[in-house]
Amino acid sequence: MPYIILGGSDDWFDYFRDWLISRGKDVFYRALENPDNLCDEFDLIPEGEEPTFEGLGYVDCSVYEEKFGIEIYDHEERYDYGDPFDKKEIVFNWNDDDLDSMRKICPNTFEKWWDNDRF
Repeated sequence: MPYIILGGSDDWFDYFRDWLISRGKDVFYRALENPDNLCDEFDLIPEGEEPTFEGLGYVDCSVYEEKFGIEIYDHEERYDYGDPFDKKEIVFNWNDDDLDSMRKICPNTFEKWWDNDRF
């Protein structure tokens, strides 16, 4: 979905995910049910803005710093985050080189937003 709307990049994916979370529980779960449910949600975005919310990803750091008076990264070596490469693999059933594969996942979104220069 974010690739269709914004193009491909890890950062855009993160910012889009944060925007989706910020839209609330109902919108989030509708998107999980069917990503194409977000098609009309994009119409609600004011002109000149994007479906991204980069700042949401920094809220936890800001709250920590405000509460304890130090940056969270000053103490991150105390925590064992485990092996960063021991993650479940995400299996994509689309290919960014195959437009039809993206169209099959989100047909309405693809038709309305692919190659749309609004965002």
